[in-house]
Amino acid sequence: MSSLIIRPATVADLAWVNEQYQAINFLPSDLSTDYIAIAEWEGTSCGIGRLVRMEGGHEELGGMYVLDGFRQKGIARNIVGHLLEQRNEQAKLWCIPFRHLSGFYETFGFEPVGPDHPDIPPAVAKKMNWCDTYQEQQTSLLLMP
Repeated sequence: MSSLIIRPATVADLAWVNEQYQAINFLPSDLSTDYIAIAEWEGTSCGIGRLVRMEGGHEELGGMYVLDGFRQKGIARNIVGHLLEQRNEQAKLWCIPFRHLSGFYETFGFEPVGPDHPDIPPAVAKKMNWCDTYQEQQTSLLLMP
């Protein structure tokens, strides 16, 4: 039987986390603002995700990545579930997934919103612009009401 654990990243994990993000052209993480979850499959680090805390009562769920060889095992779903348990229930929770993954996040309760939504915080707008510039895949903007 396989075993999966999801745990918070520590300072000792940060270099590995950011190496993974650099390899897939994601922005690096910072433990002063990010709650980072690491998935381990039978003792091997195999996936990551983060909850970014922003000013003004906003958070962003993102940075979801499962390494090749560990996909199709429900790891991403478990990481998202873990991150949702860590969220501030009073915060507006944003997500900027690749467009083809929007449906996955909608199963957790996220809803699509347009780029003209009146509550988009500056940090989310900045990240959307970064994605449009540096990511090859199109993204969507989601909000958990």
